[in-house]
Formats: sequence, structure tokens, C-alpha cells
Amino acid sequence: MMMSTGSLTFGLLADIHLEPAYSSNLTDYSWCLQRKGKEFNISTEEAHFGRYGCNPDEVLVEAMFEKMRSEYGGNLDVILVLGDMVGHNYADELDPEKPNPHADYDDLLEILETLGFLLRDYFPESITLPVIGNNDCKYHYMPEFGHTKAAYYDMLFKQYFLDHPVNAHLSNLDEIERTLKEGGWYRVDLGDDLSVLVLNTLYYNSAYFFEEAMDEAAT
Repeated sequence: MMMSTGSLTFGLLADIHLEPAYSSNLTDYSWCLQRKGKEFNISTEEAHFGRYGCNPDEVLVEAMFEKMRSEYGGNLDVILVLGDMVGHNYADELDPEKPNPHADYDDLLEILETLGFLLRDYFPESITLPVIGNNDCKYHYMPEFGHTKAAYYDMLFKQYFLDHPVNAHLSNLDEIERTLKEGGWYRVDLGDDLSVLVLNTLYYNSAYFFEEAMDEAAT
């Protein structure tokens, strides 16, 4: 599928940080989360649509998507989802001396899948292009590598491309699949004279120095 590039409307979604465990009756002292071994404070006021200083839950994200859809309808040709789709603290730390006790890789993957469903539901007529952020992989600030890499990129390609009613018909889908699964980068051709290049800049992050990850990146 190619588009006329004379006039395109882009939507930008950055740092969604979807947090399914958000608690509306907790303060930002604990980021509105109740977790084992971590102190929290009960708020005097419920915050059903999010609280400043906390990651948003699905209710707030859907309200934002609904507002965006009502404002622009089906006129958003392309939506760029600019990374950090997952709430903070789901990614682990690779340094064994600084582990994240709240890391949960299964929940991280489920959040990415949930966001893929929501984007398809609210913007089924828009090309939707995800970018991988520092909170979106197994390890914080690390690109996906090792034994989880293949399944991770398979999931992303299925959720955000194969199962998307518009993305599934992009003209260079085979190339997108190859490079996305190689390392999380891809190019989307919107027309003869316009392409979007999505990079995985986690490979250039200063925190990305561990030997195991470097060996994987070099293969």
C-alpha cells in the first residue's frame, strides 16, 4: 500500500507508559502503586483518570485515544508511537548488583500487546509505527538480546503489523519484518518520495556495554 504524499496528517504519541497496576486511591509517593516491600500512602481523593507523578492506567490512555479520535476522526494518516510504551519498573537491570525487585517481563510483554490492541481499536485506518524505548525491553536501556530476542520481535511484528488492518498491507512489509526482527529498526515507504525510518537507538545508549549484549548485537 502506497499513499499520496502531497498532504499527510501525522499523530504523535510519546511516553505513554501504560501502567495496569495503577491505584486511584494511592498518592504519587509510591507512583500510585502498591507493591510488596514498598511503602505507600492512601490519598484523600480518588484519581480515576490518573494522578500527576504516576504512570497512566488503561482508563486514562483510552480517554486520551478517544479524545484524539474525536478531534481528528479518520484523518490521521500516520501515528508515530515514540517509545516508552510500558510503565516504569517493569524492565529489569542487567547489572546483578542493581536488580529491579519489581521487574516482570511477562507483564511487560502483556502491556505491549494491550497497547497494540488499543491502537488497532481506536485508529484502525491509520498507519501506526512503534518505536522501542528504554522501558520497553527485558532490560532497562538495553535492546532485546539473547534467548528472548526472537520471541520479542515476533510478538511486536504480529501485534503492530500483521494484525493491524492497515500496517499488514504496507508495500515493503517483508523488508519491515526482516529488519524489525534483526534488531528493532525498519523503514516504511509512505510514497515514492517519502519514507519513515525507525531506529532502535538503544544500541547507541551509553548504558549498553555488557559483553553478552554486545556479542549479540554484533551477530
